[in-house]
Amino acid sequence: MTIIIEDEMESVEKIKLFIRNNKLLSEEDRVVAGISGGADSVCLLLLLKDILSSENIIAVHINHGIRGEEAARDEEFVKKLCEKYNIHLEVRWLNVPAYAKENKISEEEAGRILRYEIFEEIRKEKRADKIAVAHNMNDVAETFLINLSRGSGITGLTGIRTKNGNIIRPLIKTDRKEIEEIVAGYGERYVTDSTNKSLIYIRNRVRNKVLPELSEVNEGVIRHISEAANRLCKIERYVLKEAEKAYRRYVDETKDIFVRKDILELDEVLVDEVLHMVLVRRAGRARDIGAVHIAYVRELFFKQVGREINLPYAVRAVRDYEGIRFLKEGKITSGSFDELKIPELKLDLVEIDEVLDVLVEENNIKLTLYNGSTKNLTQNSCIKWFDYDKISDDVLLRYRQDGDYIIISEDGAKKKLKKYFTDSKVPSEKRNLIPVVASGSDVLWIIGYRTGEGAKITRTTRKLLKVEIIFK
Repeated sequence: MTIIIEDEMESVEKIKLFIRNNKLLSEEDRVVAGISGGADSVCLLLLLKDILSSENIIAVHINHGIRGEEAARDEEFVKKLCEKYNIHLEVRWLNVPAYAKENKISEEEAGRILRYEIFEEIRKEKRADKIAVAHNMNDVAETFLINLSRGSGITGLTGIRTKNGNIIRPLIKTDRKEIEEIVAGYGERYVTDSTNKSLIYIRNRVRNKVLPELSEVNEGVIRHISEAANRLCKIERYVLKEAEKAYRRYVDETKDIFVRKDILELDEVLVDEVLHMVLVRRAGRARDIGAVHIAYVRELFFKQVGREINLPYAVRAVRDYEGIRFLKEGKITSGSFDELKIPELKLDLVEIDEVLDVLVEENNIKLTLYNGSTKNLTQNSCIKWFDYDKISDDVLLRYRQDGDYIIISEDGAKKKLKKYFTDSKVPSEKRNLIPVVASGSDVLWIIGYRTGEGAKITRTTRKLLKVEIIFK
């Protein structure tokens, strides 16, 4: 057994007690452990080998395809460490940049998704019981601040779970400084990822800029944030229990997801939690759904019937007579757009100084140019408004063509129309029947589905293009 110095032994015993009290591990468990070579993961491996037999530990090292020679150095370091303690190692190579680009997400998010997929794949392959990862108290504080800055609800402020299904986090109550001291106490080394200093990553900005400044206010800030997250977790459990009751009473899932307007009679904390639950269930995930989106939905209760808003992950909220209906991409509120026969019409870009009358009104389509305020615009599933000055090519009402894409986020991220239809599970036989409003290959509106972000109106918009579908 490795001999470690007294102070670090006390820290190790504290972590082992935490593991026992939270029933994270038993001596018979077979565990997959994510080992990057950094201080956190080396500490995790050293602790696991003191609790489990070497045969019951499967170390997994993942090369993310980002750092070149440095990544090769880390891989070699982990190999030697596992050989030293006779621990089986699985190495996997990923192309995180390619996955991030293909899915229009950050490399940070792409790496997280792929890592957990591999951990679970190896867990099943090796018939292991648990997946151990090395998140620590600093990670909790960083996640708390990141989610707080994004306007997260209470769930996002509860930190990182100690245990989540098969995943366990034995170091979650230990700070990074103590972890480094434990590794040194074992007489081991660790490697440092140079990208940890890069401020292009949100987490690194919080880690290297925000937390050091907060530590000047109070040196115990990391522990205090962790404790606050733990208290919020307890509060969350109670609020969610009450919100589930309210959900069953005020939400109807018979057709789409419908929230009755009399939900507003409840305390606003419960209303917000129910609306958050609705958005998560409609979107299929919780990430990036924040307080601002809940506020938008609340405001919609007081708007006229037919008004709607676009929300993350292609969710649309539509004001109905008795409440709000939440629709996913491809769902429509009236008519049958994919069976609507339209003429292929071209609208040449022209300079305008004053309000213009209808430019086109033929069959089921009406196009109008305006020069004026963006306030109180009627917009629903049949009427869309666009910033005329952001449209760079002639506007064409047509059906899809090769090379078509839609801009899906404010930062200009694009998705091929073919992939959009695939992701939205639109039947292949219907795809050529769905009309679009396009400027060149840039699809402004997939009629009956969603609008793009490229020509979205803002407070600074002065020239507007109104596109209206008319059912006769």
